[in-house]
Amino acid sequence: MANCLNHPDREAVIHCAACGKPVCSGCVVQASYCSDICAERGKAAAARACGVIDERRRTRKSALPKRIALVIILLAIAGTLYWYYSNNKKQIDRKARSIVNSVDRKNRDAIRSNQYRAPDSKFKRDRENLVR
Repeated sequence: MANCLNHPDREAVIHCAACGKPVCSGCVVQASYCSDICAERGKAAAARACGVIDERRRTRKSALPKRIALVIILLAIAGTLYWYYSNNKKQIDRKARSIVNSVDRKNRDAIRSNQYRAPDSKFKRDRENLVR
């Protein structure tokens, strides 16, 4: 370990918890600091850390009822949709089939009329004219 910052002839026993300076046993203040200023800074940092931890705990506790309410609402919506589908299954299936058939018919018509073919570009026409 390094030598004490205040007493170069003594070997340091710890590094200050706030600033990291090497400190000998004669200079240690409040167990792990090099001075009263660093001890106050350490206490302030610990208080801030505790405040952040407490705030997170409160936030998590306040978010729990909201999450539970959201799950209940989503389950109610899912139950309502299932009930509606089970009571109107024939009508819903008939409507879905008609939509699918309509889309299929439009796709067949588009393929027959070559609407999916890319239009010829000016570059392509020019290139073909040069080859001829």
